[in-house]
Amino acid sequence: MNASPLDDILTARLVLRLMRGEIIRDCLSGDLERASEKLGVRIPEEFLEHKRSMESDRRQLEADAFYQPWSTRAIILAGESSMVGYFRFHTRPDAHYLRKYAPEGVEIGYCVFTGYRQRGYATEAVEAAMKWAGENFGIYRFVASIATYNTASLRLIDRLGFEMVGQQVSKLDGVEQVYVLDVERGEEGW
Repeated sequence: MNASPLDDILTARLVLRLMRGEIIRDCLSGDLERASEKLGVRIPEEFLEHKRSMESDRRQLEADAFYQPWSTRAIILAGESSMVGYFRFHTRPDAHYLRKYAPEGVEIGYCVFTGYRQRGYATEAVEAAMKWAGENFGIYRFVASIATYNTASLRLIDRLGFEMVGQQVSKLDGVEQVYVLDVERGEEGW
């Protein structure tokens, strides 16, 4: 039996669990208790600091049901059932705004909460999500737009082999460097 693209993504230490639309709506309304019950793990207050990502997910899910598998996933420590961050694709693959950098690609975004950083969780989650995109949808091109002051993310994408292809200015984050990674099919067991 084939796994559904909506199923948990599993790694050695992590579970990337889809935060379906109703969970995102509960978080946006401030009802973390109800959202946590639906997710099956406690969602920390720190997640509420990321409303911009949740609002983006909510809008996209309302406009396009096919965005669901690409939306936010909680990063959960498998052994402890603790949410330590989140991962999301900013849109479905081949979004118009990405075509100049990465036709047929998809942009990644992630956050590891304070107290869980510097343990490799972001790297493990990003690698697992990229592998999932390749195995389930044949997507092997990834984009990361990183603010120049975000040294931890710059180190992460450098380790993964992303290459800088441009710069843009974000109203919220200022100057961002745009990076692309083309994963060879068959590379790393994909």
